[in-house]
Amino acid sequence: MNKLIVIVNPKSGTDLSNIHKDAKEAQPNASEVRQISDRAWLIDLHISLSFFAALLNSAHKRDCEFFVYEVADIIHDRIALSGQG
Repeated sequence: MNKLIVIVNPKSGTDLSNIHKDAKEAQPNASEVRQISDRAWLIDLHISLSFFAALLNSAHKRDCEFFVYEVADIIHDRIALSGQG
């Protein structure tokens, strides 16, 4: 399986930092998770399953919409390279 992009869309004034915090508490060493915006993450599901599950659970509890897309490895590599400065 390729990497996943997870996008969280708050329906109200939900603080997205709490959603990210909950996910990090579930898997503090999520080395294969990259936050690519304030509401989007690139996740390697094989390594960061706990982070992924906690992120979606927290988003659901806070009445947020979430979208999950599988990403081809070539796109993942380009996103990873663009984050290096």
